[in-house]
Amino acid sequence: MGCPSQAWESSLSSGVLMSPQPTRTRGTIRRRPVPSHPLGGIRFVIATYSPEFDVVAPEPLPGMHVEDGDEPGMHRTDSTDFGVVLSGNVAIELDDGVEVLLSPGDVVVQNGTRHRWRVVGGVPATVAAFIIGAHRR
Repeated sequence: MGCPSQAWESSLSSGVLMSPQPTRTRGTIRRRPVPSHPLGGIRFVIATYSPEFDVVAPEPLPGMHVEDGDEPGMHRTDSTDFGVVLSGNVAIELDDGVEVLLSPGDVVVQNGTRHRWRVVGGVPATVAAFIIGAHRR
């Protein structure tokens, strides 16, 4: 999910732990490149997303695969993602058009499927996720 207004991130790839990278932005949303991970690489991220945009990550970030004709924000990644909503509400739209509303405590597992996210309601949403580099089939 791109466009976080706040993020905390830590990575473990090939046995090397990278330092947490706090990102705090006041008044504006700043994009931060999201690294893709090698097979088996792990990233843990807690990010807060603003409701002011139609979708989270309207422009592709590194590691996002976008097909010609995709709607803004629709993408897939070479990863298995385990996420939990900590606060606020988000909707995930899948490639078949089905949209699922997620609230605090809800868990989602993505396995390289095409999807896009958006914040639902007028308050920011915070999501925590483990992202594991994987082969997409």
